[in-house]
Amino acid sequence: MGEDADIVKLSQLRQEHRKLDAEIEALQLQGDAEMKLMTMKRRKLQLKDEIAWLMTKTTPDIIA
Repeated sequence: MGEDADIVKLSQLRQEHRKLDAEIEALQLQGDAEMKLMTMKRRKLQLKDEIAWLMTKTTPDIIA
């Protein structure tokens, strides 16, 4: 995967992460759907890890 593809993927992951965050918040306000909440939170954490990994991959190491 090239750097441009990584940047596109990073953008997609961030967008999905924000969407999940909003959906989780809405479900928490309803007070039910506990299993769905757990699944969504797990996916959100996976996205966060993948975003962090792509960030380190696309950010050049600058040693001063």
